[in-house]
Amino acid sequence: MKFIHLSCIFLFAFTLSAQEHSLSEHRWKHRIILIDVTDQSDVYIEQKNILSSDKEGVDERKLVLCSAQEWKLDQKVKGILKEYKTVLIGLDGGVKMRSNKCFTLEELYTEIDKMPMRRWEIE
Repeated sequence: MKFIHLSCIFLFAFTLSAQEHSLSEHRWKHRIILIDVTDQSDVYIEQKNILSSDKEGVDERKLVLCSAQEWKLDQKVKGILKEYKTVLIGLDGGVKMRSNKCFTLEELYTEIDKMPMRRWEIE
């Protein structure tokens, strides 16, 4: 009985903490790749593999990969995720790229490296 009770407490605490994530927490700190994994968890795994192939470049560009289901999202981002499975959120919190497949490193780096904040980081 204690095991069931502790499991329920743990599950509740985990659910609560997962719901506390918001994009505003990461504004000006990270560029976030959000992936809707409701029906395509393989896209998440594939994107993770792509990013892990160049950890230095990913870290330099402050990229973070996240499942969209772990975040509180505004209506605009939720609407975009209904049409697209993968979304890049910039440091300013705005949507910068969207796709129904994984982003390649070339696509990400090209888009990010032309952003004003990234150009400022490089200088």
